[in-house]
Amino acid sequence: MKRSPEGTDRRHFMQGIGAAAGGVLVSGLVSEALAQGAEATLETAAAPWRKLNGLIGRAQKLGLSAPRMSAGVVTGSSEFGSVMPAVVDFIKGVDAGPKGRAASGDVEAVLDEATELAIEVSRADHPPSSVTRSLAAPGAPLAKAPSFDDIKKDYETSFANAKIIDKHRSNINWCVKQILDNKDKYLEVEDACCTPWFAVAIIHGMECSFNFRQHLHNGDNIKKKTWQVPSGRPDPWNPPNDWNSSAIDALRIDKLTGLTDWSLARTLYRWELYNGWGTRARGIKTPYLWSFSDQYSKGKYVADGKWDSDAVSQQCGAAVMLKVLVEKGEIAFV
Repeated sequence: MKRSPEGTDRRHFMQGIGAAAGGVLVSGLVSEALAQGAEATLETAAAPWRKLNGLIGRAQKLGLSAPRMSAGVVTGSSEFGSVMPAVVDFIKGVDAGPKGRAASGDVEAVLDEATELAIEVSRADHPPSSVTRSLAAPGAPLAKAPSFDDIKKDYETSFANAKIIDKHRSNINWCVKQILDNKDKYLEVEDACCTPWFAVAIIHGMECSFNFRQHLHNGDNIKKKTWQVPSGRPDPWNPPNDWNSSAIDALRIDKLTGLTDWSLARTLYRWELYNGWGTRARGIKTPYLWSFSDQYSKGKYVADGKWDSDAVSQQCGAAVMLKVLVEKGEIAFV
């Protein structure tokens, strides 16, 4: 009987969950996003696209694997949901592809700048959960966590009734593809701390857009310890690229390791707790869970940590990713 370092039996902690095999989704999200701006030019494209194009050019000169981006296929949109997948796919392509005769320092410089671009795009859209969980309305106390028993049924009903908004399908498919492509990495973390692989994967998507060069704690660059809240993590830390150790540290300090009940409602409760109760306190279902479904329409914390009642999340919600994984038979709750 296999046990984790936390002392929890691995079969026991999966209470309420069964795993099933499944295929990998193929997403045309990035090509669709680029094609939407077919008449844009590099001069008129939004700044993130210009920066990405510059990185692609440098990568190609080094002989690295990188997509071609001409003036005819650059979108003018700077929305998180359009830009981030292209940046992350670029990082993955360069990281995993052949390096040829390129100097390791040159390759690392390109990857580091691409990671900083990913962080910039993310911060421009939303603050990390380490920030939002401590936010409150002006003059109001922090929203208190509701009792799990009081909202358990709401989670179950919302999940059962949630319908995906069709215009976001490509973005959702891209997210799910990242989860399945990297399942082995998430399973390594599961083995170390008894946090189910899909929970690790979806937190990684929400906090880092599936970029393994960012800390799970808050999306900071993994080349050094975190500098945002929680700062100075992991401790000790041997940079630059031990993502597993960083992820395990993040889950431990947020008390998400060694837990036994990962039923559907409990999983959603823990994710909302992880992000904070400020949205629920305003009478809105949090986009952290429900964005890209009919359970959410608008209202979110924006880049500076302020609440904007009219802002609409451009990030796929955690419950929506989970629902697709369930529909595909990748996981099952019983």
